[in-house]
Amino acid sequence: MSDETEKPGQKPCRLEICEDFRAQATRCRKGKTCLEGAPHCRVVDSVADKVFFVEGEGGRLCCYHLSFGDSGYCNCPVRQELYRKYRV
Repeated sequence: MSDETEKPGQKPCRLEICEDFRAQATRCRKGKTCLEGAPHCRVVDSVADKVFFVEGEGGRLCCYHLSFGDSGYCNCPVRQELYRKYRV
């Protein structure tokens, strides 16, 4: 079993997802850099792996982030698949 935890001085690993999810993220203004280890909103809860509640400063600038009360939720197909596949 490999340790995928990032260590100091180590470049983050590239996360792989199906091309279909990448193609669905047509409104991404960040060039899908989350796949290369760039910071992204943290998923704090999910409902049936379909609704993703998130927190983080990056959501304010993301067109896939929607406010919901004091928090928000993410409807980015790439971010959702990253959470489903890697739990990150």
